[in-house]
Amino acid sequence: MNRYQTTSKIKKRTKKVIRIERPQIHINNPIIDSFNPPKPELFSKLLKKTEGEHSKEVAEYMNAINESIYDLAISYLQKKNYIKGDQTILEIGPGNGLLAHKFTDLGLLYVGMDYSGDMISTAYKNNKQLLMERKAQFIEGSVSSMPFSEGLFDLVFTSQTIYFWPDPVNDLKSVIRACKNGTKICIGYRKKSYMQTMPVFRQDSFKLYTGC
Repeated sequence: MNRYQTTSKIKKRTKKVIRIERPQIHINNPIIDSFNPPKPELFSKLLKKTEGEHSKEVAEYMNAINESIYDLAISYLQKKNYIKGDQTILEIGPGNGLLAHKFTDLGLLYVGMDYSGDMISTAYKNNKQLLMERKAQFIEGSVSSMPFSEGLFDLVFTSQTIYFWPDPVNDLKSVIRACKNGTKICIGYRKKSYMQTMPVFRQDSFKLYTGC
């Protein structure tokens, strides 16, 4: 069962944080089935910052893994009537940007911020039409030091990046500063009990979560 919760601490600041926990189901996808991951140590580094050798394959793999989280989040946001069009959404960690269209197709102005300069360059190549139409932009940056002024975003979305945030409490504060009053912040992740069974899991690389 899909579960959605809000964090009461954020309610005081009129921002709502929505937890999207992906159901553990097998995804029939040839990219996933044929993916040959690098060694766990290298793979965990690439998940945190996708750059250099293997970055193309890892980005495509993560798109396939994450797409169901995008769809869950969008479905929930639409159900709650949080997506109204003529809004600006920030995605933290868009990777190669090939899923940006899921938001622009809904009439949202899209901003993707990624820690990896390689991924930002790739996202530009993959979204020439959206960029030309000024429906999207991609910016290199860190969640710990957001390269945005205050009060810009109506919605914030991120999928499976929170494991790698250096200081989650202060990083979330950094995100909130870039939000308008009433912004909805949607964080997708897999719960701790599942992640600990994954071969890629490394205790020194991931911060895991059981819930909000």
